[in-house]
Amino acid sequence: MVELGLASSLENDLGKLKQAANLCEHVLVGSPTEKVRHATLVFICFIYFKLGEKDKAIVAAKNLLYARESRENVEVTP
Repeated sequence: MVELGLASSLENDLGKLKQAANLCEHVLVGSPTEKVRHATLVFICFIYFKLGEKDKAIVAAKNLLYARESRENVEVTP
């Protein structure tokens, strides 16, 4: 589901971007492994940024832990 959401996020279609965000949110509500959870947070940061929802992107980025996917690498500045 995460990969489908990411693929949809590469479009500039607002409907597909919202669908991608919904898919990622669905994954986060479940009980994904820690690695899947953090990869999903990275993707959803990107999606929220493209949707113009910078506040949501920042909240998601602040939940990142891994150095490769750190909040400093992904966080969107307002």
